[in-house]
Amino acid sequence: MAKQYQALWNFPHSMGAIDGKHVLLQCSRNSASEYFNYKNVHSIVHFTLVDANYNFVGAGCQGRTSDSGVFTNTELYKRIETKTLCVRHPVPLNGREKKCSIPFYWR
Repeated sequence: MAKQYQALWNFPHSMGAIDGKHVLLQCSRNSASEYFNYKNVHSIVHFTLVDANYNFVGAGCQGRTSDSGVFTNTELYKRIETKTLCVRHPVPLNGREKKCSIPFYWR
């Protein structure tokens, strides 16, 4: 993944892009408050991880849940927390004079 981001987008050590977005809903008068968010509108939260080729994996839930609340319920979060996600150890960036190790990250 990091090699693809470097080759296509000149982003070294990137393992993917992560972001959350509220998608507005038009709810009925009797709808529950689970979809009512902090902006005082009804929504769902769509949380997405995208690779360098625009392939994505998403998760979502009710609008009252924050981005971090959605993220903590994903398999990615669980694997990061349990240290079972295969992530390379920090290595120096190519073409740099100073050879210090830089970690891999999500942007």
